[in-house]
Amino acid sequence: SSMFGMDFTGGYSVTLEVEPQSDTHYRKNIEQALLNAGATTQDVHVRELTPSNNIKILLGRSLDQAGKPFYNMPLELDEKNVTYAYQNNPRLAWIVNTLEKSGIELTPQSLKNLDSHWTSISGQMSHAMRNSAIIGLSLALICILAYITIRFEFKYAISATIGLAIDVIITGAIMSLLHFMGVPIQIDLNTIAAIMTIIGYSLNDTIIIF
Repeated sequence: SSMFGMDFTGGYSVTLEVEPQSDTHYRKNIEQALLNAGATTQDVHVRELTPSNNIKILLGRSLDQAGKPFYNMPLELDEKNVTYAYQNNPRLAWIVNTLEKSGIELTPQSLKNLDSHWTSISGQMSHAMRNSAIIGLSLALICILAYITIRFEFKYAISATIGLAIDVIITGAIMSLLHFMGVPIQIDLNTIAAIMTIIGYSLNDTIIIF
C-alpha cells in the first residue's frame, strides 16, 4: 500500500451521529467494525467529534483496489423507491450496514442527512495538497537560509540548512523503514506539520550553538 495518506492520495469522508450507548468507546467500536468488514488501519481513520457520538470517518482510495470492500462498486445507484438518499450511494450503504451488523445504529436525523455529509476528495485535489506541502517545506528552508545569512554569515546559513535537511531526511528514512516493516504509518498533513515542528526545534538548537 502507498506510504502517502488519504490527504495526498484522495479518498472519502462522512460525518455521522450514532445512537448514544452505555459503551462510549464510539471511535474504537466503529473502527473495529470497519476493520472486521475488510478494511485495514491504513484504509480508515475514525475521529470523535463533540459530543463523542458524533463521528467523522475518513476512507482511503485504497478501498477501491482489488480485494477491498469498494472494489468494482459503482459510484451511485438510481433507485427510486429508497427510504433515505444515502441508499443510492453504495459506499455509504456499506458503512451503515457494517455498523448495524456490529450493533451500532445511526440516529434517524443522521440517516436522513447522511448523503449531504459525504465528501469525495479527488486525486487532483490531493495532488495539489501534496505540491503545497512540498512548496511549504521548501519556502521554510529558503526563509531560514535568508534569516541566518542576515543574522550571522552565509556559511552559517548553509551549514544550518544542511543540518535541517539531514534531520528531515533521517525522519523520512525512519518512516519509510517502519512502513516497509509493516508498521501502519503514513504521510499526511499532520505528518507535514510534525516535520515543520522538527525543523523549528532543530533550527532553535542550531542558532543557540551559533
